[in-house]
Amino acid sequence: MPRLIGERIMLREYHRDDLKSIRSWVNDPAVTDTLSDVFMYPHTEQSSETFLNRMLQGGDGLKSFVIAEKESAAYS
Repeated sequence: MPRLIGERIMLREYHRDDLKSIRSWVNDPAVTDTLSDVFMYPHTEQSSETFLNRMLQGGDGLKSFVIAEKESAAYS
């Protein structure tokens, strides 16, 4: 996936090491309250891993990306 780079952030592909960051927000009701039911609170570790694996494998016509800091490419 090509990266889209702005002034402060970038949209990038998922990485295996994004799991820790994903786990931090999928169990935050203030974040997940307005998201689809894919992120029903609470989100088990297995559910998070399954989601990440789906994103890494692609397919299903899904186009997903991570919003990351421009300089470090770290998950925001």
